[in-house]
Amino acid sequence: AARAATDGPRACALVGGPFLGHARSMHSSHTSAAAFTARRDALKKALGGRSAVIFAGGLRPRNYAANYADYRADSHFLYLVGAHLPDAAIVLDAGGAALYATEPTTDDELWHGSSPSLEALVQAAGCPARPLGELDAVLRAHPAIATLPCVDAASRERQRELCGRPIR
Repeated sequence: AARAATDGPRACALVGGPFLGHARSMHSSHTSAAAFTARRDALKKALGGRSAVIFAGGLRPRNYAANYADYRADSHFLYLVGAHLPDAAIVLDAGGAALYATEPTTDDELWHGSSPSLEALVQAAGCPARPLGELDAVLRAHPAIATLPCVDAASRERQRELCGRPIR
């Protein structure tokens, strides 16, 4: 696999201030959008023309439903995108890569602090970003899409719902 010069032990050292339950910093200050693009291109090549979706995973509650643990996206997602984006996913197919994420609202900023807009995600990740609501239709169009299971059970259940099959 092609590795960018910025890959290495510090590539996953994400920057940012305190996390209050929503998207942390955009990406590693040491990893460029070109490096993420090269990683996704290497994966697409390894897939041999097959489509894949990699999920970030969702927020995990602590002792009750509204009290979330600090969020960290699944490692596979971070390696390909470099951002902590709850419930986001990246789809890799013959047309390239597209990131599906929630567009932050004014309420989100009030309660969780500022989060990247879809336009900012395009710059940081080096690929198009689309509203998360469009992901369901994309996955229905790719019924045999490859994926990796998320770490937590709730996120795997969401994957199962979206992909329409068990995720193991």
